[in-house]
Amino acid sequence: MRLIPAERVILLFKRFRQMPIAYQVWILAAFVLIILSGSLSIAYYTITDTLVQSNISYTSDVFSQMKSSLEKQCERLETLLQKTGYNRAVFKYIAADNNSDRYHPYLEMNSLALSANQLEPSVQEFVVKGYNGVEYYSDGKSAEVEQAVSLVPEEVNNYYQLTNLFQYKRMATRRCFLLTTQLRDIYNITQVPDSGQISFVVKIDFLGVNDFTDQFGTELYILDSNHTVCAGNRRKDSEDELRILEQKLADREEAFQTETTIGGTAYLINFDRLPSINGYIMSVTPRATIVSSVYWVRDLTVVLLLTAAALLVLFFFLFSRSLTVPLSQFSRHMERVKTGSVDTMREPVKLDGSREMIEISDRFNSMISEIDRLNHRLFNTMETLYDAEIQKKQTELLYLKSQINPHFLHNTLEVILGVAFTENAPQTVRLIKALSRIFRYSIRGSDTVTVAEELKIVQAYLKIQQTRFYQKFTVEYDFDDTVLQNHIPKMVLQPLIENAITHGLEDRAQGGLLKIGGSFDADGMTLLWVEDNGKGMSEEQLARLRAVIAQEGTFRSESIGFENVVYRVKLLYGKRCRITVESAPDQGTRIELRIPWTE
Repeated sequence: MRLIPAERVILLFKRFRQMPIAYQVWILAAFVLIILSGSLSIAYYTITDTLVQSNISYTSDVFSQMKSSLEKQCERLETLLQKTGYNRAVFKYIAADNNSDRYHPYLEMNSLALSANQLEPSVQEFVVKGYNGVEYYSDGKSAEVEQAVSLVPEEVNNYYQLTNLFQYKRMATRRCFLLTTQLRDIYNITQVPDSGQISFVVKIDFLGVNDFTDQFGTELYILDSNHTVCAGNRRKDSEDELRILEQKLADREEAFQTETTIGGTAYLINFDRLPSINGYIMSVTPRATIVSSVYWVRDLTVVLLLTAAALLVLFFFLFSRSLTVPLSQFSRHMERVKTGSVDTMREPVKLDGSREMIEISDRFNSMISEIDRLNHRLFNTMETLYDAEIQKKQTELLYLKSQINPHFLHNTLEVILGVAFTENAPQTVRLIKALSRIFRYSIRGSDTVTVAEELKIVQAYLKIQQTRFYQKFTVEYDFDDTVLQNHIPKMVLQPLIENAITHGLEDRAQGGLLKIGGSFDADGMTLLWVEDNGKGMSEEQLARLRAVIAQEGTFRSESIGFENVVYRVKLLYGKRCRITVESAPDQGTRIELRIPWTE
């Protein structure tokens, strides 16, 4: 039966694997020597081409990194421009009817200009141009900036004016460009949605290519939408080559990499679009600087290959010894373990040789020890699971017991309510209804409720307290309609209000004021607050309360009131929530709770 070539190869490989390891090692050594001898004649060309391609890949990577870095810089600058343009002061300045009304917005815009320069030093000035003719120049109007602004189209969105670079005052050697975006009045201050434009005057250095250097002398350029170079680290003697490149790239739109010759010199060109600035990025690297590093490889390759051939024999001899001897020792030990007792199995094996062999012996010894440890751990785990099951049953029983009292009290209040109604006691009826509502609310199943539902219970609770403390305090509510449907933890406001009455307003004879409100803060968080004009807190009391907010750990079952609220909010929202307390003696107390929006 004749074997096909594939089957012959498999059969030879199988026989090779069945040979002793020492034979396999020496056959492998002979095979490697044959390969090294055959590759000696082509090693130089192969390595040379590999190094050239590696260096070309390096220039491509640098190009990609610069492109990515530039896009991130532009994105950061655009974000800064948009945040500046959405400031209320800008729209107040445009909408003002006279200079007197523009004074305060003008001061705020000066602060915006300073902040923009501190956040991004490349920003020299920002300009606001309203469609109603109102203008603002943070650094004073200049002919260069005014002309650049006049060339901006009306409908723009992150418009980079790279085609018309201009010289900025106090900058003798650097040019600037204009970044412009639309002013959209989201506050309806100007009564016109698209009310104007806002522009940053930015140093061309912001693009980060003027001072770019690398080991291959790569020149990096930024081109505008007309394929004209507007920034780069060009050399003085490269102007002619640059003009020729601009002509060659005049009709290019898509990214490409090519090699071209200009004036007898070969260059590697990388070209790609920059959609963020409606322009292009290009790198130009002389090929000579890339391949100059591979000439020495030719001589070094020959020396290394000849040296490697001499060392291979010694290496494979030592490798064979370090592999076969420890394996033989390990095989004999395994045989003893197989036929011996438990004590023999626990006897550690010690192998000499390579690090891998030492690791094999260590792991084998660890495996034997681990088997014994696992037996003990299994027993302990079963015992722990049994205890956990008992604790679970106890917890369920305690929970059922905790539900009995609120239900019993609620049903009892319903009976008392019927008696009070029969006896014609209207005020008693109202108080019992309020208290019954609170009990029914506390035992309902859901852990979260809307702000509107929580507010109803707060009003029921305050009805009881105002009856108790007749004319001692009044209540003011200040809730945004949009926040009433937000979901919050149940019974989160009532403990804060109870603290305000008990510790702040109870000792006042009259004139007490309790404010309760809810809205959204600047970060879009739901803001709830409780404020009173009571006796306030000392610095020590305030410090203890803030320590409760800052503490980590589990909730103590006997804790109630404020600490209960802090624990539940932290448990639900973690670090996304914020609780603040402000108070002073005889100045009242304000507690603010910020939680994420939840529909």
